[in-house]
Amino acid sequence: MSGFWSLFNSVSSTNSTATTATTERSRVIKLREPHTAHPLIQWDTNHVISWLQTIGPIGFKYLNIARSNLLTGSTMLRIHRTQLWNDPEYGLGITNQEDLKTISDAFDKRKRQVIVRVYDVTGGLGPKGKTALLMVNKIFRSSLGGAYHCGVEIYGLEWAFGDGGVYCTRPKREIMGHHFREVVHMPRNDDPLAASDRCLMTQKEVRSICENLKPMWPGSRYDLVHCNCCHFADELCKTLGMGSIPTWINRAARIGAGADVSWLSGNQPHVPKELKGSKEDEQAQAMYDSATKLFSDGLITREEYRNLREKHKRYVDEISGKGEPVPRARIQSTSVAALSDANKEAKSLLDSGVITQDEYHMITSNHGNASGSLGHGEEKDDVTLTKQQKMLGIGAPKTSSIDSSNERRRSTVIELEL
Repeated sequence: MSGFWSLFNSVSSTNSTATTATTERSRVIKLREPHTAHPLIQWDTNHVISWLQTIGPIGFKYLNIARSNLLTGSTMLRIHRTQLWNDPEYGLGITNQEDLKTISDAFDKRKRQVIVRVYDVTGGLGPKGKTALLMVNKIFRSSLGGAYHCGVEIYGLEWAFGDGGVYCTRPKREIMGHHFREVVHMPRNDDPLAASDRCLMTQKEVRSICENLKPMWPGSRYDLVHCNCCHFADELCKTLGMGSIPTWINRAARIGAGADVSWLSGNQPHVPKELKGSKEDEQAQAMYDSATKLFSDGLITREEYRNLREKHKRYVDEISGKGEPVPRARIQSTSVAALSDANKEAKSLLDSGVITQDEYHMITSNHGNASGSLGHGEEKDDVTLTKQQKMLGIGAPKTSSIDSSNERRRSTVIELEL
């Protein structure tokens, strides 16, 4: 019985290997790049003929003249630019208007086609490392994804992003020496965000867009999982109206980014229960949420995210009364502008009848004392504050009841003199 299962497993393994080999051969054949993926400027006569055949019966009419005129990609671009389709010596000799419209539109679509070229990240690896990575990328392509680099080709230039920022090359001439894997024609058929089956922008507009993206994608922003070349390719395709790139290209980075954010954003400090729902609590939560979102979207680096989290922790410690004690009066009296605003609010409370004249003068007197000694002298002990003082966030220095009475008398005399 064990011999039967051994035989069965060996046959299954052989069949599985044969299936994998067949699939890989089919993929390699597609990588030979017919006219649909080969850079237009590099088309030879065979590519032109192959392209005409895909148009249908109309294209077949002009195969012989394309072969006899030795048309290439560069000559086709010139014909399209000058509209010499009817020229029998340098064009295709098209005289039928319906044929002219069909062929001209098909070539315009190919000229404006947006192509995402996907590479295996093998640059700098030795033979064994390269073989291992190619195998991993092939096995996990449809499940966990792989280590891929990608560039976006439009109008004969391939735009990409790396630790040197945004750059462009000729198609398939990746400067980092990565192994070319496959092409993806944009837009995807299942993407509802695609505006058209071709880029509707001119070549000059596309170049301007890519140049404008350079300051937004500096090399210092590059991060393997949070902000890589695939993120840039996705952003560029969306900007060109082509929708999003296929999810499998950047799936591994998304999985890694999610784990990284979860780990770095853990141990969030919380305010005490008595401050739950307060403005301070809302501010602390907003600081945390905004920093985490910026980091998740790849808009800030890991170091910048750590700095924001440290500021968030210091703020939570401050409002929670942890660490070195700092009286609230000292915190809010660090600028003359803050004192001026507090005086205005006190005057408003006085005009509305919330506080008395004596209380108003006591508050403004305290403000004057704080303004005259900002950052100087020893900190005074905290005192019990009135409701209005707590509202303003200003503490009065400790004084005796006699001094308080004298202060009220002086303020009353001043009021009478006025």
